[in-house]
Amino acid sequence: MSDQVSIQNILITPSTSIEPRKKTVEIPVEILELIINAAYESHLRKDLDRWEPVSLDSLAHSSTFPTALSRVCTLWDAVLAPHPEYWTRIVVYLNERDHFRRLRLALERSQPNHISITILHSSGSSSLDGDEERVVLERVLSYLWSANHTRARSLSVRATSSASFASLPAEMVQFWPGLRELNFESQRWETTSTTDRETSLLPPRLVELAGTWKIAIENLTDLSLVGHMFVQLSRSSHGTNALRNAPLDSLAITRLRGSDGGKSGGFTFHELVRACSFTRVRKLALVDVDVPFEVDGQFTHWIHHNPLRRDAEFVFDGVANLTLRAFQQHLRRYTIDGGFRSQTFRNMQTYFGMFRTWGKVCDVEVTEVSGVESSDALACFFGGVDSVELRVIDCPGLTDVSLESIGPVIDMYTLEDTPIPPLDSMTNLVIVDCPNWNVEGLKGLVTRRKAADVSIQVEKGDHIEVPIAEIGYVEVRGKCPSVSNEDREWFAENGVVLVVDSP
Repeated sequence: MSDQVSIQNILITPSTSIEPRKKTVEIPVEILELIINAAYESHLRKDLDRWEPVSLDSLAHSSTFPTALSRVCTLWDAVLAPHPEYWTRIVVYLNERDHFRRLRLALERSQPNHISITILHSSGSSSLDGDEERVVLERVLSYLWSANHTRARSLSVRATSSASFASLPAEMVQFWPGLRELNFESQRWETTSTTDRETSLLPPRLVELAGTWKIAIENLTDLSLVGHMFVQLSRSSHGTNALRNAPLDSLAITRLRGSDGGKSGGFTFHELVRACSFTRVRKLALVDVDVPFEVDGQFTHWIHHNPLRRDAEFVFDGVANLTLRAFQQHLRRYTIDGGFRSQTFRNMQTYFGMFRTWGKVCDVEVTEVSGVESSDALACFFGGVDSVELRVIDCPGLTDVSLESIGPVIDMYTLEDTPIPPLDSMTNLVIVDCPNWNVEGLKGLVTRRKAADVSIQVEKGDHIEVPIAEIGYVEVRGKCPSVSNEDREWFAENGVVLVVDSP
């Protein structure tokens, strides 16, 4: 990949001005082809057998993949013609000119290989407004359906607003047997008049061929839908039946609001849980989700529950307070006799003050938190979670005060207060890009964890002993306080494996 990026930068940079482009055109085709062969031969051979994921943020930079651009020089097509496998990743920039010609060229050059299609805005050009985006997006998708799109095993579409998807005709969203990844994302949620009318995610002709459609969706491994799309799929009988048998590796739900339910009624938390529970998904991500929690909703929307997979992962990114709290309580209810792999919390630091009152999710291997600026908020968060490994990433709020809150602390715990000490099962601590703590504070945490078990008052006059796990592994990476050789010796003497990778 490093060779790929370096050569691409060499070839693409001249296209930004007229004079360098003339110099590029003067290079003979044979020389350019030798460069391609030398730089990409091993990459092309591997790409036939391996599908490497690339983030949409990376693809938004047009210099990353010139696959569908063909703008370096007039000889570019001739150079790449002998390498159809190079065109397996097709990137369409909605806000750049000539994207149809580039898309058509890429589809022709990629024959007969499987392809990955990504449709998004280029970070190097001005974005389209809402109306323009809807028109251009519909034209691109219409062209794909008229072309040989069924070779695509990955289709990703990122719009600026969720409203751009809400106005798409039903036939713009399709499933086919070779499809493995289908991702529709938006950068923000926006209400439109479409929330007041019925829309259908499933084209009528596909509903009529329910068996074929069911087989197609069951081949999916990764599915990401914006809010109203997920609502339509979860409320469709064909959608629910297919998802029950779909071995999804990941399911992402983004920009979801209660109003996405349209005329059929507001979409509630209980519908969300029911829709997620009947899948066998390994990784569930909720991004920018805010749906109402109804007190009597469990009687209206019966929850179909499958036992959680032991390797299940949950990502909560910008989830509203009440929605997150209800989901955590749901997980706690169904993990009493088991557990899951990990949970990640992002962009919700204003909600952490309520963590202490939630009760802990039991038997979680990894808990990750990022982007918390308040030390008090982070301390409250530590008081409401427990896992074997804690990862704190890019948190200015990680200070000696928040480290001290991990415990055990001096105060007596009661059932009415905090029944279990913070992170009592933690043995591994990973700190990345957190500059405001001190090594002495970390040493104090290790020392306290080596102390005796904590006594908890169960009833008046009765106590139980809660074992506190000792910290045996600490990893410090990125922008963090420096660790001296004397510090390393101290951690080694106290039985802690210390890994430091700081700039």
